[in-house]
Amino acid sequence: KGIEQLNARHGDGKFILFHRPRVWCESESRWIGWERKRGKLEELNRFLNGEERENFVQAGSLPGKLKDTPISERTIGSNLGEENLKLAFNSGMIGLGAVLLIMAVYYGKCGAIANAAMIMNTLLVLAIMSMLGARFNLAAIAGLILGVGMAVDANILIFERMREEKERGSSPRMILKNGYDKAFTTIFDSNITTLLTCVIMYYVGSEEVKGFGLTLGWGVALNMFTAIFVTRTLFMLLMIYNLIKDFKMMKLIGVPTIDWWAMRNVSRTVSIIATVVGLGLLALRGTHDTL
Repeated sequence: KGIEQLNARHGDGKFILFHRPRVWCESESRWIGWERKRGKLEELNRFLNGEERENFVQAGSLPGKLKDTPISERTIGSNLGEENLKLAFNSGMIGLGAVLLIMAVYYGKCGAIANAAMIMNTLLVLAIMSMLGARFNLAAIAGLILGVGMAVDANILIFERMREEKERGSSPRMILKNGYDKAFTTIFDSNITTLLTCVIMYYVGSEEVKGFGLTLGWGVALNMFTAIFVTRTLFMLLMIYNLIKDFKMMKLIGVPTIDWWAMRNVSRTVSIIATVVGLGLLALRGTHDTL
């Protein structure tokens, strides 16, 4: 009786009636059984045209609306990604070239050795990323560039310790030995803390942050090999063959006169306050996100 009333109201016979897992199609004058398989209404698709299928799928849907101020907005497109990747690659090459030039000019032969180790570090990171089958996105390129900066930082610490030994009148072999020995602790501590941060970012962060943490982590780990072992081995080989007899470096900044040790209490207090405030803001943000 209900179907006859609907037929009288819709004389064209273009209506369907839903009843649990069955559909009455007036154009076929029969009930059609249907079920969801692999994201499609397979049986139903044979009897309904495109517009009817769209109405069927959207039946019961409610209009959704974002908040007035969304948390984040992303625009994804092939052209945008290609352009950003090209810009990131170009900026990385410019930054790498600038670092190589500054190191070679300021530290001379020592800077050239540091540049060779830095290039080796970059190639090893790229090889490991290729071996792991990881994809390079913008965050990964940023991590790679920061890894280059970490490698240069380690060599600068070594060279400045070598400068101090040279000013004391030590022999070239003692300059090399004491420079690496005194800088090792600082380099090791900074690399370990950075590596721990990279591990946390990789396991806790989003997909974008994971790429940054992965490339930076490998760069820092390999930096312990290239910046310390490789450069020291190169120095020793060059000294054996008398290719380096003196460590000549530029000096634009003199010895600082600031008594940092006397300011340790102020520095400790500021560090504790900044850490507590940062952790508090992080916890507060997490509470708001869950609400």
